[in-house]
Amino acid sequence: MNCEFVRGFVVPSHMLTPHFRYLIMEYVKGGELFHYVDERKGLPEDETVYIFRQIVSALLYCHRLLICHRDLKPENILLDREKLTVKLIDFGMAALPAPGSTAKHALREPTLRCSRSGQ
Repeated sequence: MNCEFVRGFVVPSHMLTPHFRYLIMEYVKGGELFHYVDERKGLPEDETVYIFRQIVSALLYCHRLLICHRDLKPENILLDREKLTVKLIDFGMAALPAPGSTAKHALREPTLRCSRSGQ
């Protein structure tokens, strides 16, 4: 089977078409960062720094792709409790700049821009 590497995932070539978008999901067993912190009544400093650095790294990656998350909170960060690795989720309010504009313009757009009629 022919496959291509697409942003961290191996995708069969027959799934890559200009007319369709596929949502590729990954199961993260540990759940939300919010629940992890709440259950433990806080985190030790070394663990907090380790998790925080991963969050910053993920945001830098998104920003390099001109993606602004705009809804970052502990409920939108999944944590694999065994490896202490994080995944950012819920990009529903994310902003992408329009062609020819900058990321600053995308941040000023209304968050419900997709629900406007006729657009």
